[in-house]
Amino acid sequence: MKTPLFSWTPRNLEVKQTPYGKGIFATADIPKGTIVIAFGGYILSSESFSALPKNLQEHPFQVADDLFFGQIAEQELSTVDYLNHSCEPNCGFKGQAFVVTMRDIVSGEEITIDYAMCTSSPLLRDIECGCGTKSCRGFARHNDWQRMDLQKKYRGYFQWYLEEKIKALRE
Repeated sequence: MKTPLFSWTPRNLEVKQTPYGKGIFATADIPKGTIVIAFGGYILSSESFSALPKNLQEHPFQVADDLFFGQIAEQELSTVDYLNHSCEPNCGFKGQAFVVTMRDIVSGEEITIDYAMCTSSPLLRDIECGCGTKSCRGFARHNDWQRMDLQKKYRGYFQWYLEEKIKALRE
């Protein structure tokens, strides 16, 4: 019996090398609204996350103010763990564990999200962005989700816990 994976991606995605590390790429056209990732993994508290080796701290996603979702060993990493940031992403979140396409994606295109859609903890380091897009912010910061321009741009594509935080700020 083949060992089940923690996470799922369709067969039309593959991991390839990029100038900045590994990334996920489409091997066929993918229509808007398609689920391309279903995340699985361990639920990690801030303390558990901080105790991970530095190379594994790059992979978990935040799912609540003090909770993260990810793997705890290198052999558990899979395709989903190479989802990269772009300031002009082609995918966003639906709920806590699903990533969907925000527009049609063509074969050969890298699958990306904006880390503002899923990050609010300073434990997730701010990263220098090299996406090269017209709207590149230069950095992806843990508090970018608070920016009004990004809240408007990604409405409905933030992780659920951030959608709730944004809704509470508006009330």
